[in-house]
Amino acid sequence: LDVHDLGEARRTQDAFTVELRGLSHHLDQEAGRLYSGACSAEFGDARCSLPAELWSSTTAVLAGSTASRLRLVATALSAQALAAGVVTITNGSQAGARRRLRSCRLVEGALEATLWTPLVRAPETGAAALLTAGCDKTFATCRDRFANAINFRGFPHIPGADYVLRYAAPGDANADGGLAR
Repeated sequence: LDVHDLGEARRTQDAFTVELRGLSHHLDQEAGRLYSGACSAEFGDARCSLPAELWSSTTAVLAGSTASRLRLVATALSAQALAAGVVTITNGSQAGARRRLRSCRLVEGALEATLWTPLVRAPETGAAALLTAGCDKTFATCRDRFANAINFRGFPHIPGADYVLRYAAPGDANADGGLAR
């Protein structure tokens, strides 16, 4: 049994369940590159080439935080840049807990971050946290927010289903067989 033979793990109040995958699971693994409009790199990895620490900021947990919604001291990173980002609790009883951010917004001078997966319990008031910006893996975000279009690892100009399923109709301007734009 190898760690790659284990699948999704789910926990309940007092137990957990782990999916055990068969030999055919190895046939489903990605080999080579997939053609996709989305970027295949992870934000801050070697293929992305952006140093994630330049898009990170330390902060502190404020009173009123819950396991699924954190109130944090506002940082220099905008709520927009933190969308799809990551928060890591760096001290206290939840030290090391890392969660993806579902959304961020400024509320009464504090940054309110909603988590995709809740923490085990609400972190203590004053606990330190590290916020890292996120990327929605679109070409526009890579180009406009991070000025990193040269390292975009997707195929943003692949025709979509609307183009592939399109057909010529009498009177269409592009029905002459030329290149449609």
